[in-house]
Amino acid sequence: RPAWYNATGEIKEAFVIGICGGSASGKTTVAQNIVEKLNVPWVTLLSMDSFYKVLSEDQHHQASENNYNFDHPDAFDFDLLLETLKNLKMGKQ
Repeated sequence: RPAWYNATGEIKEAFVIGICGGSASGKTTVAQNIVEKLNVPWVTLLSMDSFYKVLSEDQHHQASENNYNFDHPDAFDFDLLLETLKNLKMGKQ
């Protein structure tokens, strides 16, 4: 049996696979390969691009001058990410 089923054939609790790396390092390709190998219809891919914080006016100005670091942890809304992961693990969309 695949690892996501228990001994009686029931689906276990959902789990998360996190992939980290720098920009353009191949994270999406690795994730897509994992999904392909799992061959299950209920996998959800999330991208950190979906969890950027809303920029302030000053941050917009910095970004327009290429002076805003979108890779810095402060650029992301980790509370929203955590809430989203919890909801997905509970089977919500």
